[in-house]
Amino acid sequence: MTTLGVFVYTKIMRKKIAVIGLGLGIFLSSHALKLISLGIAAAMLPISPVFMLLLDTRIVLKEKIRSIAILGTGLAVTGTVLLVLH
Repeated sequence: MTTLGVFVYTKIMRKKIAVIGLGLGIFLSSHALKLISLGIAAAMLPISPVFMLLLDTRIVLKEKIRSIAILGTGLAVTGTVLLVLH
């Protein structure tokens, strides 16, 4: 396979992973609201960027997790905590 072919394949796979991850995340979030209280679900939902970072980057794509990804994940979790507290 040529370099262009590998690039296109990787780009298509990343889009599929993103769509599946988004759909699965929305489904599991709404299912969690049916099973547990709203307060517990609201505390668990900000952790989803951490799981996506681990699943997508480390396990599926087998890439090293970059510091900018860790920073972005930390900002997402911190922002959600600040919104919930205020």
